[in-house]
Amino acid sequence: MYGTTHAELKRIESQGKIPVIEVDVQGAIELNAKALEGNFLFIYPPSFEELRKRIGNRKETETEFKIRAADAIKQIELANNSVLFTNRLVNDSLDLAVDQFFTLIEALYFQEIKAKA
Repeated sequence: MYGTTHAELKRIESQGKIPVIEVDVQGAIELNAKALEGNFLFIYPPSFEELRKRIGNRKETETEFKIRAADAIKQIELANNSVLFTNRLVNDSLDLAVDQFFTLIEALYFQEIKAKA
């Protein structure tokens, strides 16, 4: 949990807010291993071709590109083989992905409130 303490998560929750943490698959696995409650979401690219295009838009060497692409593929494979990611969405359109993300957060939030009642 690089950069975010358990105390900080609790502080955010105590304010009635939902903490959102961006981590890679390994980070999510580590969070889960520490028994931190959470809902894990994996965001997919719409296709491998689009993934290559998005990665290729960055200014980097061919070697850096290959490393980044290999890591992205590894992350997707790990997520696909994990039961941890019960929520998934495809980032085909940024606006649509953001809408889907907030819809998911609202649904999970209301589900949690209902479970506590």
